[in-house]
Amino acid sequence: MPSNSYVMASPPLKAGSAEQVEENPAQNHAETVATDHADPEKTAPVQPQATLEAKDGLSHVHTHQDPWLGRGKPSKAQWKLWQPYEGNIFFELYMPWKLLCFPIVEFSAFVVSWTASSFLTLNLTQSQAFAAPPYNFTSTKIGFFNFAILIGALIGLLTAGPLSDLVAAWLTKRNRGIREPEMRLLSMVPYVILMVIGNVIVAVGYQKSWDWKVCLD
Repeated sequence: MPSNSYVMASPPLKAGSAEQVEENPAQNHAETVATDHADPEKTAPVQPQATLEAKDGLSHVHTHQDPWLGRGKPSKAQWKLWQPYEGNIFFELYMPWKLLCFPIVEFSAFVVSWTASSFLTLNLTQSQAFAAPPYNFTSTKIGFFNFAILIGALIGLLTAGPLSDLVAAWLTKRNRGIREPEMRLLSMVPYVILMVIGNVIVAVGYQKSWDWKVCLD
């Protein structure tokens, strides 16, 4: 790319942001300037690309840096209770239904709603189920059952991030070094399957009066 070339309408990324691309020595371009006459805040020089090696065979390339990052403060108008509205209320009511037509959005909504439903299933039914015969647990002991939910949440919290990174890196290689946000959705599938199995075990355990350890595990 010539040194006097311009990248038009390319909003800069925040400082420290990185994109993962495949190894390619030909991509080491000279420093360019990104200009946008419509918005002076988008006028940011493209920093020299600092390439960091990664274990997954990809390289982290730091590209843009926002010169306005960390400057300024909120204006008084932003604290007003009533803000001026210039949009279209009918369009905003229609847009969520349009987004639900995309399978990716449907899957994401299903994962979030199923996670909340799985938690509520255990939290709202454990008092009724374990306080009745044959368990006859006190309210204090039933309250301790919530530690099982906490342990499961911590396991998911510690494993979801690394698994999502591995899946995204693998799909990025298959996509010729281009990473898409929806690549991380595939890592949710194992957790959805585990949640379905867990709910079925709890429901059958309630009905068959299984041992309380089975219902909690």
